[in-house]
Amino acid sequence: MAPTILNRASFAGFVGHELDICTDYESLASLGKLRAELGAKPELVPLTKSCAEQFPDRTVLATCAVTKVDPAGTLKTALRYYNVDTVHDGDAESCLRAHGDWQPNTDKWAVQHERTKRQLQQLRKLAEHPAP
Repeated sequence: MAPTILNRASFAGFVGHELDICTDYESLASLGKLRAELGAKPELVPLTKSCAEQFPDRTVLATCAVTKVDPAGTLKTALRYYNVDTVHDGDAESCLRAHGDWQPNTDKWAVQHERTKRQLQQLRKLAEHPAP
């Protein structure tokens, strides 16, 4: 019997130049099965580390964890949301419809900090480039 190999892949998605999402995949299926499952997603940047290792200084606003089991193997997905401007209830709904586990960040201070930081960034941009 061939040994079972755990294959991992992580990808980050950006809106403009700001981190939006990061996804870690783990599969007990072949690496080819993992690649086929993921498909070609040119908008995602492949990472050499997990999301937590790559972005340790970022606040995760919510996480969706989904496990998919089929005869070819098991695929675990952990999707992390970082962008206060793009995470919304539709993400929670999509996660739950996929039979996932939706976990919002319950640290209200951390979430408010991210919102305030984002508002300050927007104000700086307006100050640098005022509307005519």
